[in-house]
Amino acid sequence: MNARPIPARRGFTLMEIILAIGLMLLLVFAVSEAIRTYTTLSTLGREEVEQAQIGRAVLQQFARDIRNVMFTEVPEEDLPIDELGGEEVVAEDDIAPDDLSSDAPAEPLPTGIIGTSTELTIFVRQPDRRMEYVSREEMLSPKDRVSDARLLQYFLAQSGGDGVSGEFARLSLGAGVVKDIVGLARMEGDQAILADALDQNQIDMQVECSQLLAREVVALEFAYYSGDEWLEEWDSEAENKLPRAIEIKISVQLQPEEDRSRFERAEPTEQKERFIRQYRRIVRIPVVPPVEIEDEEEL
Repeated sequence: MNARPIPARRGFTLMEIILAIGLMLLLVFAVSEAIRTYTTLSTLGREEVEQAQIGRAVLQQFARDIRNVMFTEVPEEDLPIDELGGEEVVAEDDIAPDDLSSDAPAEPLPTGIIGTSTELTIFVRQPDRRMEYVSREEMLSPKDRVSDARLLQYFLAQSGGDGVSGEFARLSLGAGVVKDIVGLARMEGDQAILADALDQNQIDMQVECSQLLAREVVALEFAYYSGDEWLEEWDSEAENKLPRAIEIKISVQLQPEEDRSRFERAEPTEQKERFIRQYRRIVRIPVVPPVEIEDEEEL
């Protein structure tokens, strides 16, 4: 009895192997691209939320400080006016020696807001919650609480900047680190001491009272509403009033663009729009005139 012949097994051809490898590579590429796209969108979503949180927190800090501003309006009848209708200017030579004695009343502390398009100085009256006050004789630093009168100043720390901005940026950066914008800084200290340091350009004392508020802030801009128009500068002492509102614009960037290698193929304009976001807030300053009491018996 003859055995049935076993049919020979047919193998894959070279074309079939190449086609299978090509399809497998195409599938792997599609899956990896889907994962990369998901990771990118997920990362961008987290970064956008983080940027929004930073911007919201910084603007909220601005609003709290601005609403604590203290301003004392000078009555019109008390304003010194010269014969030409302008403010009277008294020279030092015209001051009698008796006026310079220790018994002479000290000049009142400035109040209100002084600001430009890039810096904002606020004079506040804010009690210390911990009630840790020291006398001026025991005062070791302008950061110590001597009274409720405080001076606050916001500025952008920049390498090579003028005054406290450049010096604070230099001290904040480590050795060998190069960065144009260090971040948003906030200066706070005793009003009398710190105001004197600003007038006399004592940079070391100003730097001592400054701290980095947000490294992610790369641009800062202020505008002041007078009631009729928006201005780039404001001086409450010269205007004898507070602005009706202050517009604050900040730009937030989480990290330098050169560190984001996954988006190297993006265009520069697209990178800038993606990594730097601007946040804006207008802080209203309600001005309530003091209550004038003519007769105490009416109370």
